[in-house]
Amino acid sequence: MKKLIIFCLLITSLGAFAQNEAEWTLSSQKSGVKVYVRYASCDQQSKVYIKVQNTTGKEVSFTWKEHFVMQDRSADVNSGDIKSLSLAANTTAEGKCGDDQYLILVVNPNDYVSMAGLGFWELEIYELKVQ
Repeated sequence: MKKLIIFCLLITSLGAFAQNEAEWTLSSQKSGVKVYVRYASCDQQSKVYIKVQNTTGKEVSFTWKEHFVMQDRSADVNSGDIKSLSLAANTTAEGKCGDDQYLILVVNPNDYVSMAGLGFWELEIYELKVQ
């Protein structure tokens, strides 16, 4: 009976992990600009993508920085460089498999499964500034 319960929990956990992998998670928002993060398996690699949404009625330019949070520690991505983007009114730009324009990081698959799958780390967008 114990083995059956453990098996059911394992199957449920894997389903939840696969579901989280495909979903966009809101990381930051300011003045009508929303930045989302998504973990994806593409080309046999684990990758982290962003989606940026301009919900305003005008074109906006904005900047941001990225870092990872891992067990209460953070590490800047790309040496903490400032990234920038301009989006037309009411448009969205998003990273997709096969189009790495909005790719943030390719993750070691072993670390990705053991850490991201268990929720030990996440990408955080910070210092979002809208002009």
